Order: sequence, then structure tokens, then C-alpha cells
Amino acid sequence: MIRALATASGLAEELVAHRITGKWEPSAEWYARLVSPEPGDAIASQPYPFFLAYPLEAELATLGAVGDWQVEWKWDGIRAQVIRRAGDVWLWSRGEELLAGRFPELEEAARLLPDGVVLDGEILPWRDGAALPFALLQKRITRKTVTAKLREEVPVVLLAFDLLEQDGQDLRTVPLAERRARLEALLAARSGNGRLLPAPIVTGPDWAALTAARADARRLHAEGYMLKRRDSAYGVGRRKGDWWKWKVDPYSVDAVLLYAQPGHGRRAGSTPTTPSPCATATSSSPSRRRTPGSPTRRSGRWTPSCAPTPSTASAPCAR
Repeated sequence: MIRALATASGLAEELVAHRITGKWEPSAEWYARLVSPEPGDAIASQPYPFFLAYPLEAELATLGAVGDWQVEWKWDGIRAQVIRRAGDVWLWSRGEELLAGRFPELEEAARLLPDGVVLDGEILPWRDGAALPFALLQKRITRKTVTAKLREEVPVVLLAFDLLEQDGQDLRTVPLAERRARLEALLAARSGNGRLLPAPIVTGPDWAALTAARADARRLHAEGYMLKRRDSAYGVGRRKGDWWKWKVDPYSVDAVLLYAQPGHGRRAGSTPTTPSPCATATSSSPSRRRTPGSPTRRSGRWTPSCAPTPSTASAPCAR
């Protein structure tokens, strides 16, 4: 859709993607603003299009010198942008859902930032300087009203890994290394009572050392690494070359899909790809390999291992 609109209007895809990001209602007036060649006034609450990474496909050696890359943990949380503009604060998920009231401590922390700032980062359950399991965060993302007790049981932080705007200036074309330096300086002065933290950078003398350190991912409740060129701009959508995600190999389990709930919101009509909106069952009998073409064995006791709840279906895009 973005490419078609850009072609029809003669505007750059990046500009169209930015204008269409966030909350909007289709109307003739809105469409006129969307395709207008004039800059126009940006909506204060509007996020930037998220920059996404492809899985790492090539050998590490083909990436060049390790010093050309910024290596971060790929956290298992909710990707989000924190927007501080016009004296107000907005928190957007990667699925372009406004998370108003879901994480009040982060909104409070963001109010301590200077006006004209946009952070990109990951919302994580966090205690004593370490991430907690993602399952705990599920307790927060399914609640639109968060009690003081729940805030105490599942404290959260935003690990910020990028600074997209400062003093009202769009920094997305500025090299990552400079954006990171600005981010660290900003959060050193305005950490939001410890709720807004710079995402840690993983360092090593070479790719072999970083490969060895990656073995700590599961212990840290991370999914692996993010590899980002230090001279890269912040792009739009999923692009190859400048950012890669290098995840650890997932665990596997033999299970039977019992039923699934359809997607909702922007994913209405889609087939679920994660276990949260479906029900599966695992067998208590010893695993047996079945020869292709042979009858399916139905012996053994199958125990439901993941069942949907009413709150699960209303959860925002988490990963």
C-alpha cells in the first residue's frame, strides 16, 4: 500500500510511511494531507515507522571488522517508541497500538524528558538490574488498568537503543554511532528515575568472542543479538544490510494443535503464528518417530499446554 501511494503521489516511500504511521481516520481531508507535497504540520503524537531487521543469513566473516558494528542483546519484550512532544507523552507499540495507561511508570518517566524527544526501545519486566521472563510481562500487557500491586509485582523499564528525535529535530539520517552517543548523554541526565535506561552494548575483540558470549542469551532472557552498522541511518520497515538479528536456535517440542483463535485488530483474519492465542497439547508417553505414510498413533495421554483466555486475545503486538 505504501509503495502504491508513493507512486500515485510522487512522494518518497519513507515520507508516506511516516505520514501513515500511528492513529488516523480515513477521510478526504486526511488523504489530501497524506499525498500533499507540502511538509505540513506533523501530529504531535505520531510515531516514526519502525526500522526492522532481517535474520542474519551470511557468515559472520562476511560482515567485515567487528568494530564496524554495534552489538546489542535482542531482548524478549515489547518494542516501543516513547514520544515526548508538545508537553505530553505517548507510548506506541511496534504494532502501532497506543499503550496509554498500560505502563504508567514509563509515561511518568518520559515526562521528565525534555520536549521534542523520541526514543526507540524495548519494554521489559525488570528487577535488580536484570530482565525477568517474558511471561511476567504478559500480566501487564493484558491489563488496561494497572494496579499499584501489579506495578510492584512486575516492574518494567524501557531499554532504549535509539534516539530518533531530539529538540524536535529528526535524527534518523544521523549515523547510529552519533545517535547512540546523544542517547547516552540524554539518559545520563534524564533517566526517568531509573525507568529509562540505555540498552547495554556487547563488546568483544572479534566475532569468535562475541559468538561465545552469545551463549548467555537465554540466561539473560534475551533472544540473541542485534547487529547494527555503526554508520547506519534509521530506516523504514524491514531492510537488508545495515541491521541484522542473530537469534539463538529455538527449543522445539512435539505437540498437537487443538484449536486457534483468529487475529484481531490489524491482524484480523490472519492465522496465529505464536502459541499465545491457541491451544496445544503435549504427550506424556515416550516420543516415537513415525515413518512417513504410516498411520498416526493416538496412544498416550495428551495434556493441554497452552489455552487461550479472554485477556490473551486483547494483548498488543508484543514481539
